[in-house]
Amino acid sequence: MTSGLAYGQYDGQITVTNINDGTTKKISVKLNVRAPMIATSQNTIQQKCDIGTDAGTQSFMVWNSGDVGTILEYTLACDVSWVKLTDSNPQHRSQGDNDRNTITLTYSTSALTAGIYTGKITITSTKAPNSPVEIPITLEVQAPAIGLSKTVLLPTCLEGYNATPTTFDIWNAGYATLNYTITSNASWVICAPTSGDSKGVNDKDAINVTYNTKDLKVGTYETTITVADPKASNNPQTINVSLVVQEPQLEIDKEAIDAVCDVGGNPAPQAFLVWNAKTGNLIWTVAEDPSDVAWLSLNPTTGSSTGEKDQITCSFN
Repeated sequence: MTSGLAYGQYDGQITVTNINDGTTKKISVKLNVRAPMIATSQNTIQQKCDIGTDAGTQSFMVWNSGDVGTILEYTLACDVSWVKLTDSNPQHRSQGDNDRNTITLTYSTSALTAGIYTGKITITSTKAPNSPVEIPITLEVQAPAIGLSKTVLLPTCLEGYNATPTTFDIWNAGYATLNYTITSNASWVICAPTSGDSKGVNDKDAINVTYNTKDLKVGTYETTITVADPKASNNPQTINVSLVVQEPQLEIDKEAIDAVCDVGGNPAPQAFLVWNAKTGNLIWTVAEDPSDVAWLSLNPTTGSSTGEKDQITCSFN
């Protein structure tokens, strides 16, 4: 009986014996047990999609690569819910190389978060010696990422003034399209625009930041600018803003200048120093009082100091 034999070739022989003289004759016997074999056009399947979308359909082929005359009957299974398999032959049968069936993969991936997902397709046949055949699936769900040119802003201003505007860039550092919004935790920080989109590093958006700081008192103020996209892999991102409202203070090194000269002569020039004794940028001016003092001249008459001392020369005529 051959019904229990596995696929392969079996060798045997028949011996015919002459009972009268004991001579024998032998007949060799070869038995080929034929079987179908599972063949596929792909050993692995890889696919990508943008987050929030369904990946595109894919396909591969299945056929019988076993002995001619046998029929491959198989079943299909997939261990992940986000892949559906459709066979071009609903009976899942193949007679040979010229009878290839197309298996279509339809993806339902729009609800998946960003990341790498794996699964496998299993093709099983009760008669194929190489059953089961497994095809691994790798799916990459790609997401945008928030790219920022700055993560810290350090504006300064004098009390009663608005700080100088600054800028930073936003772009998509990942895949798909970044759709971002910008919010600030402080009313004195104004960003424009407050929303936009970017398709990649070559699609950067410049964000203008203005400061309404004229009503703030001297001191340091901390706040954040938040850039968000719920689909971004690194959502949200923040920019720390540290504002210093400065108060300059005028200082001089002399309270009096005494000059002496003979009639018809000029005293030697004298000098005094001006500087900023506190923070910020002190812008100073000097002038004769009264303004019609013709025998006194000052140089320079204006300047600025962030702490360094400036010398003013007094000349007498």
